[in-house]
Amino acid sequence: MTKKHRHFYAASSYMGLNYTYDSPCWDLTAFDSSAERDAYVADDSEHRESVSIATARKISPWLRKCNPHDDQTGYYTYNTGREVYHA
Repeated sequence: MTKKHRHFYAASSYMGLNYTYDSPCWDLTAFDSSAERDAYVADDSEHRESVSIATARKISPWLRKCNPHDDQTGYYTYNTGREVYHA
């Protein structure tokens, strides 16, 4: 089921925040509210940060055509290996 509403994104890097977004160390998580996203980022601010939709699309090009509620079957076709996690 596809839902049309705004998402708030957080990027996390197991190597820290000093890497470019095309680096494979980044993961992307989508949230339905900014409060959820901000709490997630605050839990580990050395490895997580809030990002815009434009930055989220750099990390996960799959978001150019789809949203986090869509089935990610075949996502390796559109993505460089980074799934969009929906919290």
